[in-house]
Amino acid sequence: MKSLVSLLLLGAVLFAAPRTAAAFSQPTLDLTVGKSFAMNHEPSGGGLSAAIAPMWPFANHARFGVALFADDIGTAIDPLAADGSDLGMAESRHRWAWGGAWRGDADVMRGKRWVANVSGSMGWWRVEDDRSGRFLAAAGSVGVAAGLGIRRHMTPHHDAGLVVRWHELTSDRHSTFRRVDHYATASLEWRWLGTPRP
Repeated sequence: MKSLVSLLLLGAVLFAAPRTAAAFSQPTLDLTVGKSFAMNHEPSGGGLSAAIAPMWPFANHARFGVALFADDIGTAIDPLAADGSDLGMAESRHRWAWGGAWRGDADVMRGKRWVANVSGSMGWWRVEDDRSGRFLAAAGSVGVAAGLGIRRHMTPHHDAGLVVRWHELTSDRHSTFRRVDHYATASLEWRWLGTPRP
């Protein structure tokens, strides 16, 4: 709980700074949809990954904001039997992660139409297991993510590109729930740059 409170306070301070420095500049909006992969522990296999992030400019080619995300971790398929009869295969456990994080982005290479950037996040992840929608177990932890992206200017108000992120979750030694500790995501990213002020 203390780590979560500290994380929220730190984010509030950092969030206030860019808004003041940018004189309440209009935020951009990032939407990403892709796939998760490279997770440890079972179930694994990955699945759909999605996120949304309003971001405020606070320095030259840098932005800060908050990201909300949901990532499918995987599904375990096991044999199903009854009275000694083989009934085939069925889902035994499905796992996904969701949460929110403070995020900072910085452009590191800029061309006429292409831009490369790095990204870092710190926030709260909740990992949940279910079976056919029925809740089984869950665990939460502080996590961090690092990303690399490249995007292309499509119109004066829109960018599109690709982004790859590595997610690392802190271990909970007091929990008997063996959840995922790390995974990666690869996504298509669409960015709305806002409407220029008159």
